[in-house]
Amino acid sequence: MGNCPNIIANGTCSVSSCPHEHNVTVCEPCGRVFSSVNEFQMHITSKQHREGSSKSQVVSCPLCNLNVYGGPAGWDQHLTTKRHKKNVRASTAPLAVEPQSGITTAQAQFCDFCQTTVLSFHWNNHVNTNKHKSKENYVKYRSAVEDAEKDKNGVAIIGAFNLGFVGPDVATAGKKVSASITTTQLSHTKLVKIQLASSLGSKAKQSA
Repeated sequence: MGNCPNIIANGTCSVSSCPHEHNVTVCEPCGRVFSSVNEFQMHITSKQHREGSSKSQVVSCPLCNLNVYGGPAGWDQHLTTKRHKKNVRASTAPLAVEPQSGITTAQAQFCDFCQTTVLSFHWNNHVNTNKHKSKENYVKYRSAVEDAEKDKNGVAIIGAFNLGFVGPDVATAGKKVSASITTTQLSHTKLVKIQLASSLGSKAKQSA
């Protein structure tokens, strides 16, 4: 059934009969969400993952008003071009120019999720690709998790409950995290139950 849309959007799911997958597998360095562990395993052996997402990251030069490709190496090369040096000489700004986020031009749109530029006539196809959707879901999921981790209504979490991705070897040996939940004297909130999201959903039903 794929990843649970409630987990992706809210970081949690309270539907006991939810048929979707609640174990969301992500690749933090590449910023992608995968619908299965098999897809994740294929990804981490891919050339794209090994080289790292920073190599293909797009930045822009505020002096030259153009996008620069190739990550840090591409930026360093851009600084040596005649066009950039000419713009530096003509500028009243400091000589040290810092790279900015990618920009949309007349010919291509910048995709903030994928950190790349796409020719305008290919944009509709791009947003429907699995890669773009996994990047989009990652941003939604991370935002939901970060929001869930914030202190609310006088309740504070000290430590971390996030186990991260647990491989088979770690799962066999076991992994522990330490955290505590505290409330202020003015809070009327009481902890009733702690439940892992993975205890719900399709995988939990299969294992049961």
